[in-house]
Amino acid sequence: MTFRFLCIAMMLGAGLGLQTRTIAQNSLHLQFMPNQATAQFIQPAYVYGIEGGSIIAGGSVDYLVGNNAFALDMLNQAGPRWEEDARSTLVDALNGDTRFRLGLNAQGILNVKLKNHNYSLSFRNRIGGYSRINNPQTMGLLLFGNAQYAGTTVQDENLAFRQYSFSEIGLGTGIDLGKVTLGVRIKGYMGHALYHIEDLSYALSTSELGDELALQSTYEIFESTEDASMGAGAGLDLGLIVEVQENLTLQASLLDLGFIRWEGQSVANDVNVTYSGAEIVNLFDADLQDLSFLLATDTLLGEVFPDTTEGAYTMGLPGSVNLGASWIVKEHNNFFASFHYDLDQFGRNAQIPLFNVGYHRTLGAFRLGLNSYVGGVEGYGVGAMGAANFKFGSVMNASLFAHMDNLVGLVAPGTGRGYAWHMGLTVGFP
Repeated sequence: MTFRFLCIAMMLGAGLGLQTRTIAQNSLHLQFMPNQATAQFIQPAYVYGIEGGSIIAGGSVDYLVGNNAFALDMLNQAGPRWEEDARSTLVDALNGDTRFRLGLNAQGILNVKLKNHNYSLSFRNRIGGYSRINNPQTMGLLLFGNAQYAGTTVQDENLAFRQYSFSEIGLGTGIDLGKVTLGVRIKGYMGHALYHIEDLSYALSTSELGDELALQSTYEIFESTEDASMGAGAGLDLGLIVEVQENLTLQASLLDLGFIRWEGQSVANDVNVTYSGAEIVNLFDADLQDLSFLLATDTLLGEVFPDTTEGAYTMGLPGSVNLGASWIVKEHNNFFASFHYDLDQFGRNAQIPLFNVGYHRTLGAFRLGLNSYVGGVEGYGVGAMGAANFKFGSVMNASLFAHMDNLVGLVAPGTGRGYAWHMGLTVGFP
């Protein structure tokens, strides 16, 4: 396994190489748009009540990049090689619990009504990553190397990093009990790639002359291998909708309750090593194709990272709890509120509760909306939505939507810690 001890930079920088073109989802508007087929990925109970015909198909793509420390504009303004001032500005902006999150989902779903009972068949491809550091100097080591920390000790603990890619196939159905609707989706997972670090701790001391370093570290790392990268697993989504009265609806969902079992390489180590004549190089002066540069010599690399062993790792899925309430006033006005919480730190909001409120207005065939939230990785955000519905006689109905959960950075440059958008299409046939 190549050395990636501090190369969590792929995520810690949340765009040092990817800029803001990195690629996950909250979909704070879609949860309250039952006529969109892909809303079932957030509320499985929408398998019932979706309008448009006996056969309905939909697809969408959603994207997110976010962090809880700095405005993403900083990445674009720094230039391709990040001059020293830009690097210092980034390190100064970090806090004692810095989290980065990015991801991309592409999904499709088919609904079929058979003998007055609704079923759904879904497919989804998911790519994403997450990282967490607690000491800004960890980023300083990545961006400057250890020379500027001569005569000091840099340490951090409980660092976490996950980079993944997997697909899922789901079969959903539900029960309509009048005022109460239940939905369930059973899913199978196919893992494509995983790199995982959890609870990594280290202390790196550099002598005043910079000619000797001492490293103490504990870690557990797992990496799926190319010849055995296909993980397999199973999961479940559950949904509930309660019509309290004609214009007031409550809902809840539990998503991604499950696991993926991966085959690959694992290594666990408790390091306590002193080495002379070594210097840790910064990311910009190194060959990123050979990550061993970070420890400068194969000898030191061998001491810190011994031979890996073949092994398996069971990854819990980033499950989430989602609650919502919708109040319709005079048919055309929909006021809503929602609460979202992840069951582990690798979820969309990194176990930071998110509270969202919003409003949708129907104008003929069009629907417009706004939302505002606090919490989550970015801490705050304001978003907007637009949707349009079309009817092609008695042959087909179609609806498309586009929304951004957070567009603060576009409206007020220098303030947005994240971007998120979602767009999709639904078609129905009688």
